Amino acid sequence: MIRFALLLGACMLLPEPRSAEQDPQVAAAPAARSEKAVPESAEPTDAALTRMLELMRAGLYVPKPSTAFPVKMKRETIFDGSYDWHSCVIAHWALLVQARIDDDPQASQWVRTRLAIEDLEHESETLILRPRKLLYTWPYDEAWFVMLLSELGRHPAEGRQDHPRLLKLRELHEDRLLSALEERGFPERQARENAEGETRPARYVGDYTSWLWTYLLLRWSEPVSAQGPARLAALRETKLLPGRATFDAREDAFRPHPYDFLWVPALFALEDPARRSDYSPGKLGPWPAEVSLRDVHVLGRELCRIWPLAGKPAYAERVATLLEREDLWAGDFTVVSHWMPQFLYLGRWFGRQ
Repeated sequence: MIRFALLLGACMLLPEPRSAEQDPQVAAAPAARSEKAVPESAEPTDAALTRMLELMRAGLYVPKPSTAFPVKMKRETIFDGSYDWHSCVIAHWALLVQARIDDDPQASQWVRTRLAIEDLEHESETLILRPRKLLYTWPYDEAWFVMLLSELGRHPAEGRQDHPRLLKLRELHEDRLLSALEERGFPERQARENAEGETRPARYVGDYTSWLWTYLLLRWSEPVSAQGPARLAALRETKLLPGRATFDAREDAFRPHPYDFLWVPALFALEDPARRSDYSPGKLGPWPAEVSLRDVHVLGRELCRIWPLAGKPAYAERVATLLEREDLWAGDFTVVSHWMPQFLYLGRWFGRQ
């Protein structure tokens, strides 16, 4: 509770993130790196963790600029902060997880007051009704909505697991996502010939459409529908494992697209404890000198690349070099701070799994 009070006070003192008009949309390169000792702990420092949470909380109060799809549909949304809808959902999830880990009922209550069941039902309806042209972030955003509902069910009172309306929402969206995974191919981009008659290999994507990431989010949410666990198990046997075998057999199976923010080899390692224990991220280069909205996804991809190492000193060492570059995770709101704290927090969560 003390941490929550201090955190709330710190958030009240945070400078208001800039609007799109004020924002140059570029995180500038910092001064030369200072020489700092490599952290021995695999956990982020209290200061870094507090700063992540501060940024996520502050971002919830920034409705503009917003790319939330319900706004485009002229529908109100409780997830109008954090620049885009899914980043706002992930921030609520992370703050709820932290409240549970810290056994902080005050922090839990603060988040849950923002998530009335009537509003969540409204968000659910909006997800289902949005037109096809607004599906460019699907199924990523809907899978995160399920993760949030799942975490909400781990908290007391109106968010408890046996809340019938909450369970109904979870079952509805679990079924929608499981059906999509059953219908779609894996890998997501099938092999095809180009105009010159050359065969383009099938591609495993690391963007919003990722089959594998949707599968992982569903599994981590611990499905509550009667057939959910069995359907997940069947998907693993019929699609994930054959797809992974194809991936392992090809040296060029994953060539990340500039827009990818997920690292596919790391996702396979997160799915399988045996692969995770033997995982190597390969040669890691320096973080970018600067990023803009056009190329910022490289930060997520490089961070995702080391997620399987979370909980180990090697992860802490790499993340420490990112934390030193505050411009790349706590700087410009539109470019980095609306989503990089969430991705950093995910690494901490993986370290506890």
